[in-house]
Amino acid sequence: SEGIQRKSTETETFRVLFVGRLLFWKGLHLGLKAFAQLLDKIPNARLTALGRGPEEKWLQGLTEQLGIQNAVDWISWIDQKELISAYLHHNVFLFPSLHETSGTVVIEALSYGLPVICLDLGGPGVMVDETCGRLIKTDGLTEEAVIQRLSDALVELAENSELRQQLSERAWAQPTKFEFKNVVEQIYSSSVLVEKTLKEAPLDDKS
Repeated sequence: SEGIQRKSTETETFRVLFVGRLLFWKGLHLGLKAFAQLLDKIPNARLTALGRGPEEKWLQGLTEQLGIQNAVDWISWIDQKELISAYLHHNVFLFPSLHETSGTVVIEALSYGLPVICLDLGGPGVMVDETCGRLIKTDGLTEEAVIQRLSDALVELAENSELRQQLSERAWAQPTKFEFKNVVEQIYSSSVLVEKTLKEAPLDDKS
């Protein structure tokens, strides 16, 4: 990342970035609801949703239901140079995916010093910890509780620029700890453990 510098956003609008396909399991609907709660405390915050997909109209309709449509910017596609600029000009990367194997965009965001807020699921759950972002536990929680935790994390980072700076500095180094080979090995190990557990304690046949 030599030669790449994050844009100072100390005195500017708190900006949240989402990058991904607009699919239900990407969890943006959770992110939008959490962002709506953030706006109650940080009225000038903005969310950029970068991506396209079959759920686009539904998600845009959700912003209208939540009354946050004027605070959300929808961008269908940008080139790599513009994507890098987006990473550098936002304060936090919000990625509430419900099912993600690799989480490539999470690695990208971290590599440009962008703190990540994500769910403790799949690849992102392996890559993010408290030193570079906020990992939201989901076990046993209702959707409302998960949304509240996402919102709490957003508020925490929005109100504490010093914390954001600390997380950003750690984020730069995080991808080197989780090179693709290492991430695959960790996810594979988890999958093998689950498979082994299921074989030892098979589910009841309800057919």
